[in-house]
Amino acid sequence: MAYITGEKGFFESDFEVARQVLIPRPETEILVEEALKILNSGSGHPCPQRVLELGTGSGAIIASLAKAAPCHLYLANDISLSALGIAKKNACRIAGNRVLFFAGDWFGPLGDDPRFDLIVSNPPYIPLADIGRLAPEIRAYEPELALDGGEDGLSCFRIIFRDAHKRLVPGGSLLLEMGFDQKDGLENLLELHPEYESIEFIKDLSGHHRVAKIKKAIDNTERI
Repeated sequence: MAYITGEKGFFESDFEVARQVLIPRPETEILVEEALKILNSGSGHPCPQRVLELGTGSGAIIASLAKAAPCHLYLANDISLSALGIAKKNACRIAGNRVLFFAGDWFGPLGDDPRFDLIVSNPPYIPLADIGRLAPEIRAYEPELALDGGEDGLSCFRIIFRDAHKRLVPGGSLLLEMGFDQKDGLENLLELHPEYESIEFIKDLSGHHRVAKIKKAIDNTERI
């Protein structure tokens, strides 16, 4: 229905959607709420915090954050130029010119800098074998690029875990939406990366683990 109307409500705003982007889902609002808790907890911070969204899609997450907490600095990327065009329009209408968008695959275009206080992402996390079993309205219309998490659904998480610590300030946070059954997989990934000191799982309204909150160690020794 959202693709027919060209619009979907998400976190107090209406977003333009098209078949080049995933339709924003209520479960993803949990990620926005957790991100705002982090940003608001640093309200005494002397400088604006820097926030990066990886794979922005429609821009629903980053635009919602920029609207709710406009004093911070926001960047977002996507590998799809079509998705970026939609995200830019949404962010401009909902949050003014507070978000800087750039094209690219994950952290690739960033080089060595900048560093971020918070990185957020709703990466593809559907196992490849499960995509064919999704509901027809998802399988037939939503972009497979935004769904395909590789053989076990964790391919994108591996990339993000590997590189995010290099882009986070000491003590910075990484928030990731996840599949309801991926808690053990993410805990196992964390064991491979001592650069992070903790992981916490936040449940959605259905009681499923939906967001992983990962904190970079403060006294971290970088492994490049």
